[in-house]
Amino acid sequence: MLDSVQGYVVRCPYRAGVCLPQNKSEVLAMKKQAAAILLAMTLLAGCARSPAQSSPDLFDLSEPEEQSTALRMVTGAAKGTQGAYILHNSPDGNFRSILFVDAATHTAEPVCSREGCAHNDESCSAWLPGYPQSQFLFTLGGRLYIGQTREESCVWEAGENGEERRLLFQLSENQTLLDAEMAADDQYLYFQVIEENMELGEYRRFLYRCDLQTGSLKRLRTMKENEDLIGTLNGQLLITQFADDITASPSDNETWLEAWRRVVVELYTVSTEGARSAEPLCSWRESEQRVAMSGSLFYQFNGVQGTLTVTDLATGEEQTVQDERLRDVYDFWIEAPAAGGAVLTMASRDQSQHWWYLYHDGELRESRYEYRGLDRDVQQNLILADLGDWYLVNRSRGQDYVLVRSQDYWADAGPEQDVPVTIVAAGE
Repeated sequence: MLDSVQGYVVRCPYRAGVCLPQNKSEVLAMKKQAAAILLAMTLLAGCARSPAQSSPDLFDLSEPEEQSTALRMVTGAAKGTQGAYILHNSPDGNFRSILFVDAATHTAEPVCSREGCAHNDESCSAWLPGYPQSQFLFTLGGRLYIGQTREESCVWEAGENGEERRLLFQLSENQTLLDAEMAADDQYLYFQVIEENMELGEYRRFLYRCDLQTGSLKRLRTMKENEDLIGTLNGQLLITQFADDITASPSDNETWLEAWRRVVVELYTVSTEGARSAEPLCSWRESEQRVAMSGSLFYQFNGVQGTLTVTDLATGEEQTVQDERLRDVYDFWIEAPAAGGAVLTMASRDQSQHWWYLYHDGELRESRYEYRGLDRDVQQNLILADLGDWYLVNRSRGQDYVLVRSQDYWADAGPEQDVPVTIVAAGE
């Protein structure tokens, strides 16, 4: 495909990456002068706007500097050196236990080495309070982090064995930690906080960072309405935002749906100091396309064209699959994007039918399992941790954990291939 921009003829070897000049020697000569032109041709299908000339050269294909690669997403990445950490509910729901799943022994044990411990109160290093709090886990630099939302929002830090737990930071009473997406580099943790103005009864969202050594907090910026942190690339945060708010009332179903079909989503960069790019890098219609990220992989699911495009934004490599089963679906999402593939979920317009598809290496297959299943009697396919050759998977709406070879997962292998995980001595 050939396009012409400001007199430069460029060849687009992939739709959602950087467009390179025909003569490769021109790239080096023009690199800084033509950064804005390269960016204008960048990114996603259906881009509605071009970035400003002052926008950073985010998708430069040259080797990134070390400090720019340190920033990464961490939510849900609770991996240890030989397994993964999970949260296990007590039968009565009054507390949770942090368990370490050993991929070699297929066992899950509380992260507690105290002899004779019953693992059922706060004296145990694996113990966490239960309802109404909500916790999540991630690992950084050989340390385990426990985030807690709702009434007492905070983050703890501990060793990989769960011991030496310390409170990294505690939010104020009017602040709630949003655990949807979090990022980190070697020095800071980046996350969103919802703050309530108790006098006015208003809520606002802010981007914060926390010093991993001192626990000190800094507010970086006010997040605009409908902004969401979705990923990182080359030392910057990537966020999406609705271009316009939906003013129609949800009670007026037809009017609201029509307004939703017109909603445009824009992609911006935000620096680690909180400065957002002045212009969006690109945009798409929410009713036509959904996006997700895993590392530098950018997934684009277009329900109008019936395509899934996966672009490695670090290298520019792209793979697209077109399948009529993906076309004209009503409610559709990209779930569990990973280096190996993704789960696509979709529903009929009346929500009476749901489908789960597995995408891997250009192949698309309908799954026998459900992802975040609707039916308690049907096995689920929820990935809890990516261990490389193995995935830790939740196969039920209860607490049924299994290890599945990644190749079997994407091949939609039957349950006879699962390796059950035995829970050892969790608190009762």
